[in-house]
Amino acid sequence: MPKFVFLFLITFLGYSLGFAQSLESQREILVVELCNILTSAEKSSKPDRLQIKIDELLNQYFLSIPENDHEEESKNIFFRLERNCDAFQRFLDKKSPPQGDWLLEKESPISKLTKEECGEFLKNQVHYYIDPSGEIVTVKIMDGTYIESYPDGTYSKLSFHWLENCEFMLEFIESDHEVKKRLSIPGDQYFYRLIDKNEGSYIASTEIKGSTNYYSFKIYINKPVKFK
Repeated sequence: MPKFVFLFLITFLGYSLGFAQSLESQREILVVELCNILTSAEKSSKPDRLQIKIDELLNQYFLSIPENDHEEESKNIFFRLERNCDAFQRFLDKKSPPQGDWLLEKESPISKLTKEECGEFLKNQVHYYIDPSGEIVTVKIMDGTYIESYPDGTYSKLSFHWLENCEFMLEFIESDHEVKKRLSIPGDQYFYRLIDKNEGSYIASTEIKGSTNYYSFKIYINKPVKFK
C-alpha cells in the first residue's frame, strides 16, 4: 500500500474502545465517527482543529490494541473506511483514479435495457471485469452463488440475488483476498444495475445503500486482454 495512504490513515484515525463491545463493533463505530470528521473537513476552513481532535482519538484507540496488531488493524480500518465513507472515497479517487473502466457518476444511472436484454445476462455463468486496481477478475454465477477469482489465486464468495428492473444484489460471505477480506464483513450488501450493452460487454452501475457515490463499469462476456 502506498506510504502516503498509511500516513493519511494514521492522521485520521481514533476512537476509544468499550469493554462490552467487540473490536469489530468498535471499528465500525470508529469508521462512522471518522467519516463524519472527514466529511466536515471537506468544507472546513480550519482543518488544523479537526487534526488535533483526530490525533487524540487515534491515540486512545490504538492504546487499547496490542502494538503488534497496529498495522493489521490500520489496514482493516482503512478498507472499511474506503467502503463506507464517501468523503474518503473521493479523496482516494483524486490521489489514485480507478483503473480500467470505472467511472464516477453524478447520479444513479437508469437502465436502457429491456427485460429480455437483461435476461440474457443470466444465460452466461462466467463473466469478467477489471477491478479498480487494474486486476482482471473472473466471475462465476451458479445456484445463487457469486464467486470472484483473482489473478493471485484468491477468491471472494457472495450470494447472488436477481431483482427486478435489471438489478441484482450481492451479499458478502467470505474472502481470502488481501483487500476484499478487509473491505467487507459478512452480510454487507452491494447493489448492481445493468444499464446498457455493447458488443462483448454490459455496462453496469454499482452502489451501496446510503452512499451518494455511484460508479459504472464494464462486465465482459469474454475475458478482456487489456483495458478498453
